[in-house]
Amino acid sequence: MEEIINELLRVSQEMKKAIEQEEFNELNELLKIRHIFMKDVDEWKAANPGTILSQNDKEKLKEVLGLDQELERVLKEKMSENIQLRGQLKDRSRASKKYGNYQSLTNGAFVDTFK
Repeated sequence: MEEIINELLRVSQEMKKAIEQEEFNELNELLKIRHIFMKDVDEWKAANPGTILSQNDKEKLKEVLGLDQELERVLKEKMSENIQLRGQLKDRSRASKKYGNYQSLTNGAFVDTFK
């Protein structure tokens, strides 16, 4: 079990680095790996009911939990930021569609032609 916990901690730390560097493809791969480790933990718990974890393992799991909570907060912020930017992009797109081909200027002047 100690090996699985160590790997969970390592993957969680790598996930934090991936988010900081905005490497979301790497984050996705790390989430898949983490999911496998979580399944291994569930299987181990089912096979060894009543086993008590060492204090060291408990501390590592607390660290993993803390990293997970921090990652969740950062990802929610990134999602909110992404949604806001997407909305701005849609607004800009709608605004440019309402006007004609504003790229063709007449002697450097923009002629407002609303469709």
